[in-house]
Amino acid sequence: VIGTTAENLKAAAGGENYTRFWMHSGAFGLEWALPVGHYREQRAWQLDRTLESARQHGIYLMLCFDTHQDVQGRTWESNPYNAARGGPCKEVMDIFRSEEAGSLYRKRLRYIIARWGYHPNVLCWEFANEIEGWAGAEENKELLADWHAEMARFIRENDPFDHPITTSQWTTEGWPELWGLPEMQFVQSHYYANNMWADMAGDVERICRQKLEDYPRKLHLFGEYGIASGAGTRRMDPAGIHLHNGNWAALMAGCASNPVSWWHDSYIHAVDLYRVYRGLADFVEGEPLAERAWRPADVHSVAYVRPLKDIFFTDLQFRGSKGSWTAPIPEGTRFVVRRDGAVENLDELQDLLHGQGHTDLRSPFVFEVDCRRPCRFSVNVGTVSAEGVLEFEMDGQMVATFELPTGEGLGKESRWQEQWDIWQTDYDEAYGIDVPAGRHTIKLENSGSDWVQINYFRLEDYVTNERPPLRVLGIAADDRALLWAQNGAHTWFNVREGNPMPPVEPTVVRLDGFADGRWQVEFWDTVTGEVVARKEAAAEDGRLELELPAIETDIALKLTR
Repeated sequence: VIGTTAENLKAAAGGENYTRFWMHSGAFGLEWALPVGHYREQRAWQLDRTLESARQHGIYLMLCFDTHQDVQGRTWESNPYNAARGGPCKEVMDIFRSEEAGSLYRKRLRYIIARWGYHPNVLCWEFANEIEGWAGAEENKELLADWHAEMARFIRENDPFDHPITTSQWTTEGWPELWGLPEMQFVQSHYYANNMWADMAGDVERICRQKLEDYPRKLHLFGEYGIASGAGTRRMDPAGIHLHNGNWAALMAGCASNPVSWWHDSYIHAVDLYRVYRGLADFVEGEPLAERAWRPADVHSVAYVRPLKDIFFTDLQFRGSKGSWTAPIPEGTRFVVRRDGAVENLDELQDLLHGQGHTDLRSPFVFEVDCRRPCRFSVNVGTVSAEGVLEFEMDGQMVATFELPTGEGLGKESRWQEQWDIWQTDYDEAYGIDVPAGRHTIKLENSGSDWVQINYFRLEDYVTNERPPLRVLGIAADDRALLWAQNGAHTWFNVREGNPMPPVEPTVVRLDGFADGRWQVEFWDTVTGEVVARKEAAAEDGRLELELPAIETDIALKLTR
């Protein structure tokens, strides 16, 4: 996290103005190493100094009161709320049930408000970092929702500055029981792709759109973000491409913040990636974002200015990331793979293919493909539990079956799982079928006894440039619009792999919902934050046409009526 003077100076120079701090046992937590109800004044003084440094550098803090790491394992053993340490709670959920614990917590809230509520750089109050991490949380959603509502009302009664109030979860979609509370004034997302080929711009857009659809009267912020929840980001994306693309996608999808990287100290500061934020900061400076009723820009079509002479093909690789242990894929869901590489309903695609052992979670993966020429569809299998049997069906006919046994000496590595009395084997192998040209339905099932992990799906020679591989996102109001056009090939993983990223030839973008008349158009360099060209465009019968130059990476536009 941002915090040191050196980081604050560089963050401010780069245009950053928002981050997030935890009040946890190892840093600013007040109730540690003392009897419950007593506060560490040295830690409070450190937070005083941190907030003052934030004020000097124009950085606003989401201040989080607690985190799940402080109620787990040895940390729970030393937690002052634990009855073994003289506190009122025999188990973690007693924090939310006990009247004494509630009284102690309200006193702590009152102290926090009294000491730091005045500070102009406190952006908002956050109750919990990832509430699912509290033991028993999943089984007690209503209890936790009621507790959040009660404590939020207490803050509202005692905070004279009316700071916004929120909480957070590690599931990106979150619980409606919490996010639906009127006391939760904005919703958050924590998102880690944990996917070596994640289209971060597409993922960020999807998350933002879903939050706005589910909670249309609330702002949405990213509290944590990254391509990986563990170490390795610095090695995987030293240029910060996933930060750049996520930043612009979030703005153009109506998010109230750019995604906040978890790896600030060990990645952004260590590699000096503060420049990634400069272009975005300059682009939005002076924009009346809070003064307009923005809506998603209606992109009618994107077409080449001149037909292409050469059509080329590239491989497509994608994977599912939705949890596989709560519910099966909704019945009737189909994953439509477009020729430009977009996959419809990708947010429903899971990373495990369940077998006979979990009939309540078992569902097939059904793909709709449209091959301009023959290609190969395959899946890379990771770990197999007990036994897996992959079955490929195409257009209603079984075309291939692959047995995936487990046991000592099989695969890349095998492990005996004592608690379940089974073997698990790591394969890291591809299994697939040849697909003729044309439209086809491919169904993938596992008829084995347990689950098969799918590392990724691959369609060889599938994506074509016959349609412009250009993502166009934006927000529009009656008299203004902001747009971002991204070359779909400019991703962090293509940069990492050194894959070809040909520029998108000049295109015409047709937009609907624009007031008739003349519009001024500014073209912005997304890295330097400078205007590189100005044009005029005219809207007629609600449609406005924009001609874009060849795009190697991306470009941003401002339209003013």
